[in-house]
Amino acid sequence: MEEQVLGYKNPLYGLRTVQFKLHPFTFFEESGRVFEDICQQYLYHPQIYTKLPFLPGNTGRWWGTDPVKKRQKEIDIIAIQDNQALLCECKWRNVPVNIEIMKQLLDRGKLFHYDQIFYFYFQKTVLRKRC
Repeated sequence: MEEQVLGYKNPLYGLRTVQFKLHPFTFFEESGRVFEDICQQYLYHPQIYTKLPFLPGNTGRWWGTDPVKKRQKEIDIIAIQDNQALLCECKWRNVPVNIEIMKQLLDRGKLFHYDQIFYFYFQKTVLRKRC
């Protein structure tokens, strides 16, 4: 097959071409990002916005490096206002958030130096037991 596509008989032979390896799109992989967007919009819902510990000015995603563990870290949603931060983890799975995921977000919160840091967890499933 490769000879037919890249061979000298191919009309594209000798021209500048690019090959891409396409991966099949799976709904569940991409729906996590959509869920994160919905969670971010939920923070601005009128009934929720006024009940937050502070009124967030800017919200978005955060990527950075943990200087101690020397690894890339990600926070799904971070909202900042003055010297306060709200860190949110969003999980689109059929398994409830477990204690390890909670510890992970608390650990990532140590990367920031705000006076107050609040934590939210958004998940697809209902939390049935206390962690």
